Amino acid sequence: MRPVTSRRRPRISARCRPPAQQPTRRPEEPLDDHAIERLLARLAPGCWVDLFSHRQWRRARLVWAAERGTLFMFVGNGGKAHSMSRRILHRLVRDHLLRTVESEGVVPRALERLGEPSAPLPLAA
Repeated sequence: MRPVTSRRRPRISARCRPPAQQPTRRPEEPLDDHAIERLLARLAPGCWVDLFSHRQWRRARLVWAAERGTLFMFVGNGGKAHSMSRRILHRLVRDHLLRTVESEGVVPRALERLGEPSAPLPLAA
């Protein structure tokens, strides 16, 4: 008889930790099919998404998309791969269970900071 072992979930690093909130489902702000399709058209390898799965938000990176945009491969923290069809992604976005992680403002600010002169370090005595 084999002993029962528990499956441990991979830890999510603090730097890529998804928000701890529940998905926001606002009936007053429904996404129409055109808005969803525009969002899906912006998905390209390298994009990050937050996906609500198994009662928690998980962050995943799009690593591959089929040429016709019918199949997508994501890799989550811990290296687990997830493939999804366009139909599934459409449903997840419609139900507010998948959202893109906007990083456009972060990268330019970080690059700006790299170019700024830093304060001199104190000399050791």
